[in-house]
Formats: sequence, structure tokens, C-alpha cells
Amino acid sequence: MNPQTASASPSTASPSTVTNAPSAPLLDALATFTAAWGPSGREGAVRDAIIAWLAAHAPTVDIVRIDALGNLFTRVRAAGGAAAGAPAGAPADDRTAPSRPARILIAAHMDEIGVIATHVDATGFVRCSAVGGVPIADLVGCRVRFESGLEGVIDAEAIARKAAAGQTATLDMLYIDVGAPDRAACPVRVGDAAAYAGGLVWQDGGRRAMAHNMDNRAGCAALAEALRRAAAAPGAAEVWGVFTVQEEIGLRGARTAGFDVPCDVAIAVDITGAGDLPGAAPLALALGGGAAVKISDGGMISHRGVVGWLERLAADGHIPVQPEVLPGGTTDAAALQLTGAGVPAGAVSIPTRHAHRPGQVIDIGDLEAAAALLAATRIGPSGEAWYTPQD
Repeated sequence: MNPQTASASPSTASPSTVTNAPSAPLLDALATFTAAWGPSGREGAVRDAIIAWLAAHAPTVDIVRIDALGNLFTRVRAAGGAAAGAPAGAPADDRTAPSRPARILIAAHMDEIGVIATHVDATGFVRCSAVGGVPIADLVGCRVRFESGLEGVIDAEAIARKAAAGQTATLDMLYIDVGAPDRAACPVRVGDAAAYAGGLVWQDGGRRAMAHNMDNRAGCAALAEALRRAAAAPGAAEVWGVFTVQEEIGLRGARTAGFDVPCDVAIAVDITGAGDLPGAAPLALALGGGAAVKISDGGMISHRGVVGWLERLAADGHIPVQPEVLPGGTTDAAALQLTGAGVPAGAVSIPTRHAHRPGQVIDIGDLEAAAALLAATRIGPSGEAWYTPQD
């Protein structure tokens, strides 16, 4: 999730019970993708992990291409095996295929927030700037990991620790200690990026999970599993799963992906805030309440037809969902809906506690609900009153 002015808040939502247990491949996807390192602009290991997972669990999903920015394009063909519209690589405005099936684009961003080295001082301490919406006040004491596997800890200068009450430390007061005795011996170079260090931890007997990068590896897991299910039972629509780059620094990958695959409906899958935390403003989202169907957030208002369609799919499939109105933050859907002359767009979200912090917590039932709802879109929106194919 791209935070903009995102805030966490407690909830009035009542948790629902997910009737279907999560699949083993879904849990494997979550474990595999959270293990991959990949802040914005350095998503290669995450992309490789997704390609390998699809090859192992969903070999009939087409791996179509990787574009110039690093977005990964995958596809599940409509029933009958025909691809909708133009073949891969054709001009983006070629939508001339007669009576083609509906084309749905589902996007999940691969990147996570982090920091990037700007300077190494004479004593070997690394200064950095933020990559994405890093909560600066919470960085002190955090462990971070560089692409090489090197880990360090972030701390603040003494002057920042002694600052007057109420004064917030700024990024230029922080440094990363990687154990180097001096600049020459420091293995970090200017331009090296780091992300939170951590790993996947199961909670509550496996019903919940915590990781440093649920945003948005949980969304990637839900999309990969949805593609696996869609390929196993193809429907009337052609589904494009696009794993995007650089969402955390401005929805960059989605901005180009929407032009690359002209679609009839666009859906983002990402995390959202959880409203069941103590002492925060009311927000009707709770862990265990099901997948969230986005109505609006700080960057977009979802197409009402798409919202209603997703809610009907959920009802028909007995998939628990909850409505999402998020005061701040946004997702790839905000960029996708502005593609070309405009695309009906919405989002399916996974409620998450402690977003953009080292311990992000989700409910596995909500993750399963998100995967199930995304997979259900393969039936297509053709019967919806608002649906108009973009030919």
C-alpha cells in the first residue's frame, strides 16, 4: 500500500468465519514471497520467486513478459484457450478482436519500503534516505538487511535522543551501524538499498501470520494463488495477473502496466489498515472479518459497478468480505483507473495491523478470502449492467 496520509485505526467490524481453509499452495506462496528481499526498484528476487512458484504450482499460467520497468505480466486464458484481443507485444491500442472475452487486469505490487545509502562517514556509519513511506519515528532500533545479506541496526545520534519532549527525530539524525570500523572497511556503498530484516512468524496456531513485508507480499500470494485456481477452472474472462514494481514510491509500475494491457476491469490487491487496534480512531476493518472490498481511499473512489460485482461474487461464493473506506493511502488501482480514457477499477484488500512497520500481522482467513474472491472474477463481468468492453 502506498501510504500518502495512511493511518491505522480501530474498528467496528465484526469478524466473520472463513468457511474454507487456506490451501497449502497459498501458505507456501506467503512463506516464499516474504522470504524474498525487494525494496522499490530492486524487485528482481521477488519476481524470480513468483515465476518459480507459478512454474511449480500453476504451470499452465502464461508467463508473458517482463517489461522495461520490471513488471511481470502473467495470463490465464479464457475458456476455449483463445487470448483476448491483441497478442502479447502488439500495440497497446489494438483492441479490435471481435466478440473477445472480457479482459480483467489484477495487479499486486512486489516492492516493499526501505532505505537507501546516501553517505558512509569516516567511522563506517551509513547515512540514508527513505524509499517509500518509511515511518521515521519508528526506525530507531530497527534491523535492516541489504541485498548482499548484510544486516545493520538503525540508531539515532545522541542529540536526537536528548531532543526536547515532543520533537521527532529526522532521517538525517539517524545512521545504520553495520559493524564496520571505518569507511574503507564498510561493505555498503552509496546507492545500496536496505529493507527491514525479519521473517515469517506464525501466530495463534497458524491462524495469523507476522512478517516485515506483508505489504505487499500478502497481496502477491493472494494473486498467485488466484491465478492457480483460475487456470484450474478457466472461466469466460481472460485474467491478466500483473506483479508491479515501485508502487511504494508513486504507483510507477501500474502507471505503465495499464497501457501495456488495455483491460475492461482493473483490480488491485494490496493490504489495508486494520481497525481493531487499541486507542485509534474508528475504522470498520478487522482481522478475521474477511477480505476488504474497497469503496474508497485517499487516492481513489472505486467504480460502483466493480464494487457491487465483487460483493455479489463474494455472496455467491460464500466468501466473507467487509467494506473498506480508508481515510488515507492508496493502491495501484488509483493509477490503473486513469489508463487511456479510463477503466472501471476497484481493489481487494487484506486487513493488516502495523502497516509499514517491521511486524505486520494478517489473518490467514482474510488472505484466503482475498485469493478466493480474485479467482472468482474469472467468470467475467459480462452480465453486469455497467460493463462495456473497451473495443
